[in-house]
Order: sequence, then structure tokens, then C-alpha cells
Amino acid sequence: MTDKLPPNLLKLFAPRPPLPYAPPLDKEPGKRVGARVSGIADLTPMLKNYDPDYVPWKSIEEKRKERQETKKKIADEALEKATAEC
Repeated sequence: MTDKLPPNLLKLFAPRPPLPYAPPLDKEPGKRVGARVSGIADLTPMLKNYDPDYVPWKSIEEKRKERQETKKKIADEALEKATAEC
């Protein structure tokens, strides 16, 4: 299909020359050392000595229940205030 295009458009589809090789700036690829990946076995002693002051986060249900209670408390106070004024 491209062979039917005019020469000025064929120039747009011409491949570019290959990039010249540039050696790596830091180390040779064969001498590079990647990240040291290990399992979780190294971290298990930390589980025995965890922070005793740690307070776990509240679950979504606990947060929802807390919000409902505060809204109910505010509504009750507003109701008592309104009945006291009347």
C-alpha cells in the first residue's frame, strides 16, 4: 500500500539510522549487581519484639458506628436545647 504513495510522503515512513552504541556510564553490564532480594524469614525476629505501644487502626465499621453515635449525640443535644427553650 505504501508503494503507491508519492516520494515526499514515502520519506516520512523511511526508517531512521540505527543508534550508535554508547557504553554504560556507571559499570559494565556484566559487573552490575542488582537488588538483593530475600524472603521474609529475615524479618520474623522483628515480629517477636513488636512495639507494645502500637494501637491498631479502627476498622471501617467501627468508624461508621462512631460517626453515627456522634451524630445521634449532637441531634439529642439539639433536641434537648430546643425543648428547653420552648
